[in-house]
Amino acid sequence: MKRFLIILLAIGLVLTGCKKNNKPASNTDPSVSSTNKASESTSDITNEPTQDITSAPVIEINEKVASEMRDMVLSDSTPQRLIEFVQNNINDVSPDEADKLLLILESVQSAWLGYYKSSVNFNSKDITGMGTELLTEIEKNGFKLITIDNVKVPAINYDIYLNSGSFLSDWFTQYIEIANIESNKPAVCNGNLNISYEELENRILIASEFIKKYPQAIRINEVISCYEDYLFTYFYGYEPEPVFNTNTGKATKEHIERYKEFVKKNAGTVVSEYVTEYINLIEKGDYSLTEEIMNFLEETFSKLNDKRIYVEKDIGRQIMAERMEKLLPERTGFFWRCFGFAEYGHDAVLSSIRIEDGNPVYVVTGQVDDASGGEIPKEHLLIYLQYRIESNILKQSKEAPLMMDSDFDNIELIRYPFVVGHKWNQSPIDGNGKLYSIETEIISATKEGEESVYEVEYRDMSNGKVESRLIQVGKGTIGFTKLYDDNENDPFLIGYTIYEEQSGYVNHE
Repeated sequence: MKRFLIILLAIGLVLTGCKKNNKPASNTDPSVSSTNKASESTSDITNEPTQDITSAPVIEINEKVASEMRDMVLSDSTPQRLIEFVQNNINDVSPDEADKLLLILESVQSAWLGYYKSSVNFNSKDITGMGTELLTEIEKNGFKLITIDNVKVPAINYDIYLNSGSFLSDWFTQYIEIANIESNKPAVCNGNLNISYEELENRILIASEFIKKYPQAIRINEVISCYEDYLFTYFYGYEPEPVFNTNTGKATKEHIERYKEFVKKNAGTVVSEYVTEYINLIEKGDYSLTEEIMNFLEETFSKLNDKRIYVEKDIGRQIMAERMEKLLPERTGFFWRCFGFAEYGHDAVLSSIRIEDGNPVYVVTGQVDDASGGEIPKEHLLIYLQYRIESNILKQSKEAPLMMDSDFDNIELIRYPFVVGHKWNQSPIDGNGKLYSIETEIISATKEGEESVYEVEYRDMSNGKVESRLIQVGKGTIGFTKLYDDNENDPFLIGYTIYEEQSGYVNHE
């Protein structure tokens, strides 16, 4: 954080933007939204109802052991510690609570899996040079390395979950078996079928049976996704064995015979009905890919997609969202007074918190200081931000043409785990519709009093241009810099930082 502040000072941030008086430098009342857009949303909206609240959503957990595990996640315990906790307690809890423990573990591991995949080079040529310390860490955190196309990649080790199978609900045990098979050997890799057709057929049947038996299961959408991929592969094929030959445009004899044998062996199953209809349409169309076949396939996958449900009580993702919420103020009314380059300043207030599609959404409204003496139309000065939490990701959407912030109106600010060196790529679009490749990295984690401050960099892979942001627990963004090009001078750094004395719950003492 010190390095960040030194940069701000070095590029000419002037304290005249934060006059030492008893009220903010602009005329914005910190307790009142400066725009009426709080009821709108720039994010995608589904038919799920929107719930407005005033404080960060917290789930209620009645079970003692699950509650203790939630506290461990909120204090950033590693997957290794969570695994040890599960192993020490799963014998003494009900199947429902055992499910919850492993749902929590899986959500945390999924976030860490993203970290390992994006931030660690597992190229097979370098794997021996990684050192036993990192490999041991990966194993203890509940991951294993699998080989795909001669390259090592990390995967969740679901064997840990299977060892707890006797303590779990039936639906969760069967889900883990499906997840474990796919984790050990993904069905499709780099556009090619990675398993035999016999194994593909077996996975299709298992997934189909799960969907039929547990249509309301917490992990039903994950199984549907696997099933969809399997069925797509089975009906279309992959190189070098597509169902319809690319040269002749005709369905191959091998696939037709395979389909007929499958129907014969699995008569009465949902999948056999699909395959039977597919065979009939292929034969009706003289083995060509007809419009009728395309309509059948489209309808089949559309019906499958309709089986997806809104999962309201996924405790793992709820706790992960709760961890991400800690980065933002705990309730509405928090006020930011910020100052920056060339007497820039803005005021903003957390005006609402809501739940949309099960995701927490924080709405921030405010306005940029008018340094023009009234020449700039007021609507151009307004700030409207949304912070949306989706699983382990905090996203920012903004409508603020004069705010000295990111060049991108929609961008991921940070991902969990908050580990220095955590890198990932994102592809935001600028105001002109141009797509960018941005490498994002957590480059430091420090303490400001009792709260953590994370510095995140966003590097444009095409030209090396960098944006940098400070995110403090309980306050959100407290500082920002970027390189600015006015097309007249050499590019120079601009930015802003929070003025602590005039920020916080100013009117709520």
